[in-house]
Amino acid sequence: MAGPGAWSILILSLGAVLGEPFFKANHEYEYEYEAKIMSGIPKLASHYAGLTIKGNMIVQASDRNQYKIAMKNISFVNFNEPLEGPDPANWRTMQTPEPRPVESKVQTILDDAIEFTMVNGIIRDIKVSENEPEWSLNCLKALASLVKVQVPAVNPDLSKNLIRPQSQLPHTWKALEEGLDGVCENTYHVSELPEYMVIELDPGLAEKCQGKKVFQIEKSRDINKCSQRTAFEINQPGRLVCPNGNCESVWQRSSLTTYLGCGESAESMELYSVLNEGEIQQSLLGYNVEYVLTGSRQTMKLKTIRTESEFSHIREFASPRSINDLLYEYPKVVMKMREMNHDQKSLNDTQENYIKQRQKRSASENENPVLYQVSSNSLFTNILKKLVDVVIYLKDGGVNFGEKMTSSHVLTLTKLLSLLKVGQLNDLYGHVKEIPVQEQDKEDVRQLFLEAVVASGTDES
Repeated sequence: MAGPGAWSILILSLGAVLGEPFFKANHEYEYEYEAKIMSGIPKLASHYAGLTIKGNMIVQASDRNQYKIAMKNISFVNFNEPLEGPDPANWRTMQTPEPRPVESKVQTILDDAIEFTMVNGIIRDIKVSENEPEWSLNCLKALASLVKVQVPAVNPDLSKNLIRPQSQLPHTWKALEEGLDGVCENTYHVSELPEYMVIELDPGLAEKCQGKKVFQIEKSRDINKCSQRTAFEINQPGRLVCPNGNCESVWQRSSLTTYLGCGESAESMELYSVLNEGEIQQSLLGYNVEYVLTGSRQTMKLKTIRTESEFSHIREFASPRSINDLLYEYPKVVMKMREMNHDQKSLNDTQENYIKQRQKRSASENENPVLYQVSSNSLFTNILKKLVDVVIYLKDGGVNFGEKMTSSHVLTLTKLLSLLKVGQLNDLYGHVKEIPVQEQDKEDVRQLFLEAVVASGTDES
């Protein structure tokens, strides 16, 4: 009788065989890749700022679920100008400037690949160059996220010593997946396309898939259902009743990815093309004003397929380093700032609870505040220390402004002040006027306190 370890190995093996669409083992797929991101206010003018990237994307698949992705022949352009197109209100139709080849020193960085293991669309054991900068690492992570489909897991019935693998993909399913923006829920929908529709979509696809079935997989991302987010969310001044996910009166975000491929079945289809579109619409003032729009669009179209003997040369890592996930990688100074500010997460949690309580409580002023268990003396001490620290940093003339993380201290200061009520603010102002520093510094501390109170954006301020 097989033990639990043997069952685990067998389940994993079945999952790898039955649930890995898109890429055959020991084959290389070369795609024409194009991406653009642009921001503007379409209702006011067809003026957009953004960038466009073009190049060849190489995907190499080995026989052990190992993959390599690299970019070749990259060109790039950024722009900030009026654009023309058939529909000025639709950013997708606007003609962007033609990209130019990147500089050699940048090309050297972009030649690096990303390596990973992928089983059932779950990416693990990620490796990149030890010297890979954060900006190019995030590009590589985005490419890896673009080509993966997280298929439903195999469900074993160990009570009956049975394994019931799904021999075919269901029509729809949901999966919690990593991406640059966090860990959020994706909804998949699979369909087989009739021949007439394939010809209308892409005549090239009909030619390459002649005699095979053509399948479409749509993946939509729900940012309202995330277990982890990577974005910094700073809402000052004021409070938002919907701090996470979409907020109808303030911002709306969507992301849809469409995969087209052909094969005998959806499980064994080879990937022909990918279209990913994301859009964010923001009302910066939260009422009836024009929306600021940011749109991103990525396309991949199959150029050629090669066998192992014809693989393109991808530079090997001189000294690789391991990456734990596909989440957005911030610069080291920001990660250090996150580690130093241990109180940041607790403050965010406290504020979130505060928002929920404010929605529930009545207009009565006699109700206990949310932070009734927090010592005023402890808050006062932290705030006074932050005030003095910021004044000292600014007194240095802004030398090493970034390294001292002055902005982080100011942000923490406004968050702490936002937790206080009117009476507490008055009491704290008395402490500020009596703070034991030089007269000039005392006036600077007082002025900083008043400005930080206003910036905190609460009713009490």
